[in-house]
Amino acid sequence: MYVLSGDVLERLKAGLLECAKNEEPGGPDIEMPGPGSWPEPYKSRAGGLAQARSSYVAAEEKKRGITAADLPVPGPLAGAALFGAPHLLLVCTTRGVSVPYSCFDAGAFAQSLTLAAHARGLGTCIMAGAVRHPDLLRALIPESEDLVFMVAIALGYPDPDAPINQFPRQRAAVDERAFFVGS
Repeated sequence: MYVLSGDVLERLKAGLLECAKNEEPGGPDIEMPGPGSWPEPYKSRAGGLAQARSSYVAAEEKKRGITAADLPVPGPLAGAALFGAPHLLLVCTTRGVSVPYSCFDAGAFAQSLTLAAHARGLGTCIMAGAVRHPDLLRALIPESEDLVFMVAIALGYPDPDAPINQFPRQRAAVDERAFFVGS
């Protein structure tokens, strides 16, 4: 894991913002098909979640009198700005190691880290988008040619009043996702 902060993180944010503004798709080190190519019901759920979240945040901002000019970064680019987080953790593996197995380990590590951060009053956001341009990361991290950037975790103190942090999430019912076989 690498932790980016300060001027290095600001340079990464600037590069990610430029890529987002230019709608550059990136070329991540691991396969990351977008929700548009996912099978159902995941495709519909992801699209519905994105729409519901955008509508909720827009309505909350309107109620509060927040305009696009008041935001530090326009909403669609907030992810590229890492939501203003002061630190970015990069979970990596080494090229040549089994990526599928490393993904399992990286996921377990990311979940454990985010739970530990939450227990200490910190906020996190696990982000695939922050590693979609590994060339930007390699330009900032010395001797990183043999790394496979898997996922990033934005880390900082959450703003509980931010509309996005108040968005009510809906989860699939257990019986939609867990199947019990046998007696």
